[in-house]
Amino acid sequence: LSFEKMKRGKDILIIEGTGHAGVGSVFDFSNADVANILNSKVIIISEGGIGKSIDEIALNKALFDLKGVEILGVIINKVYPSKYKKLKKFLTRGLKNKGIRVLGIIPQDPILSSPTVEQVMEKLNLKLLCGGKNLDTHVENTIIAAMEPHNMMNYLKHNTLVVTSGDRVDNILVSVSTHVVGQKGESQVAGIILTGGLTPDEQIIHLLKTSEIPVMFAKEDTYTVAGKLETLICKIEKNHHDKILEATKIVRQNVDIDAILKNL
Repeated sequence: LSFEKMKRGKDILIIEGTGHAGVGSVFDFSNADVANILNSKVIIISEGGIGKSIDEIALNKALFDLKGVEILGVIINKVYPSKYKKLKKFLTRGLKNKGIRVLGIIPQDPILSSPTVEQVMEKLNLKLLCGGKNLDTHVENTIIAAMEPHNMMNYLKHNTLVVTSGDRVDNILVSVSTHVVGQKGESQVAGIILTGGLTPDEQIIHLLKTSEIPVMFAKEDTYTVAGKLETLICKIEKNHHDKILEATKIVRQNVDIDAILKNL
């Protein structure tokens, strides 16, 4: 009933699956079952790779075929630019042999994969100290500042998130000075996470507020915070206008939209 209401007056209705073809089988309602019930055609999305991608696509295809669901083709996502030509050649050939059309191969884009400071803060449940107006900054690099300050400077790149103990005043000062002295677009600090529930003294806090760098507190130790950052997954949200524009551009450039519309 909901599907009928949604498609009313529409030329095309896109239904997003919840994972691979078999997700939902635990209650006999997998993605393949849903596609069959709704008489929907399918586009399989797989991450970059050769053997792994073809294996996963073939496995998904088998279940869709079993349920009588037509597959329009596949889109390979997040391919390293340096391997793009090689992957395109072998994936197109390998999938063609299995009767599967490649509709697009999308290169990995750092803008789309980098979370904002605000997303990091929300996902890790951090407390904001200052720099609230710059929470929309993208985190492109992360450094665990547990080394000597002069060594740390070698790792401070554009839009780096610095994770350091709240009592490491030396590394905090290096972060602030590098951010303030560096040219815009070079060595800019995206944010600082002070770990261990430790707070620097008032003079350092004043300096942090003056720098306008987003600074956040974490109760956990540096190792725990680093582990959470390693597994952090942030999706594109409706207020991320720059990411939406970038995603739209990259899809138009790398996906055969005409082939999709023609075969619907």
